[in-house]
Amino acid sequence: MSGILAMVTGAAIILVILAKYFTTARIQALTRYVVAAEEASRGARGRLKAAENEKIVAERNEGITGRKKETLEKQIEKLTRELGSLNV
Repeated sequence: MSGILAMVTGAAIILVILAKYFTTARIQALTRYVVAAEEASRGARGRLKAAENEKIVAERNEGITGRKKETLEKQIEKLTRELGSLNV
């Protein structure tokens, strides 16, 4: 009886050790997966921030271009009037 009990106990210990090994291996694999996901997330956030900054710059440039266009149109009108008065 004690021989069977020793074998069962030995098998249980081996199974516990195997379970611990596989659990540790799975935790390490999941940790690597999480680290890779975090790196991808940081990269995506960086690209998002760059795109937002680029959009802000483009909007500023659009405003500046619009103001320059209005100024040039006013100058064209003024110069056209001056030319018209010179041709008289």
